[in-house]
Amino acid sequence: MQKDGNLVLYPIGNPIPEYAYWASGTYDIGDKGSLNLDLDGRLYILNATGFTSKNLTSRVYQRRGITFMLKIDWDGLLRLYSHDLSNTSRWSILWNNTNDGCAPRGFCGFNMFCVLIDQKPGCRCLPGFAEVNQGNRTSGCVRNFTVESCKNKGRNYTIREEDNTIWEDATYSVLSQTSREDCSLACLDDCNCEVAIFKDGECKKQRLPLRYGKRSSQSEDSNVVFIKVAKTTESSTDRIFPTIITHIIIIIISCLFVFSLIVVVAIFGMVNHRYCVLLYRRNSHNGNIEFMEDVAPRSNSYAELERMTDGFKEEIGRGSSDQSLPEEQVILEEWVYQCFVDGELGQLVGDEEVEAKQLERIIKVALWCILDEPSLRPSMKKVLLMLEGTVDIPTPPNPTSFISTI
Repeated sequence: MQKDGNLVLYPIGNPIPEYAYWASGTYDIGDKGSLNLDLDGRLYILNATGFTSKNLTSRVYQRRGITFMLKIDWDGLLRLYSHDLSNTSRWSILWNNTNDGCAPRGFCGFNMFCVLIDQKPGCRCLPGFAEVNQGNRTSGCVRNFTVESCKNKGRNYTIREEDNTIWEDATYSVLSQTSREDCSLACLDDCNCEVAIFKDGECKKQRLPLRYGKRSSQSEDSNVVFIKVAKTTESSTDRIFPTIITHIIIIIISCLFVFSLIVVVAIFGMVNHRYCVLLYRRNSHNGNIEFMEDVAPRSNSYAELERMTDGFKEEIGRGSSDQSLPEEQVILEEWVYQCFVDGELGQLVGDEEVEAKQLERIIKVALWCILDEPSLRPSMKKVLLMLEGTVDIPTPPNPTSFISTI
């Protein structure tokens, strides 16, 4: 409470008008003003004659059992609380001097500025600075690099920017009628310059440490702060994150590749198994070939094999919707392709319950992948997209046709 009757909040050790971050506005009532809190929760300021100069809050409660408390909280804001003694409820906030959690000057230490995160205040270091004590906002920040000789003339430094921040004025040099770009270069070329603030065509070079920093959301504080930082610090940081992201991408692609490869191998294994079973069943009814205990074929003489294969002639079954199953020497790829063309992919899986569209997608991808001509095969990236259903799969050519063997 000042001698003029004005109730003012200042940062510790700096009761200077320009550093005030809240005032009651009762600066004309004289040195006998006082702050009062009634039993009904009314907070007000009285003048020297005992009249109310200003009500900070209105009457809140008129019943008994309610306790009120006024205090300056840890974040520098003045708050009025209430508590109902008849139950175990917590203290409730009835009033505070401002809703801006970053309003109190000195909430953050040197070379830090206050920012609101979900309406709660937090502190950040300037670019190129690190906290003195991790997690202690009042300890401030210091450079995370060693300042080199002025003879280098900025060769090992670059400029980082922070927009719309407010600081205590620590100007040692002013450049008038200049541009934003010129202000940045002026600080970079000046070996004594660590920070410069540009606003309305004026460039103010600042001395370190900076204090009372906060992010501002008001348009009248639309300035830009230029901070000189070491190039090595920034470049090392820039290398870390792209490297991590690259490794993550490689791992994801590798997993998808392995998964798709397993799917293709499993499908062909299943198809081959079904083919062998069907062939076994067919031949088990053939009187020319005998089997032992339904497990393996019996050994045959050369004459028997010659008679059963009609002089060892190679037969290639074409297969269709109205033909019988392929002969012994049928080419598996052509049989799969013919089943695909005829729309009878169910022959490949027998009694297995398989989702039809998914089976068709996998068979089409597999037929593309086994083409003899490498240039016709899709890339692994495209295979993944086709298996996921992201892109359409064109109709594959016959894997044994002339075009695929050119």
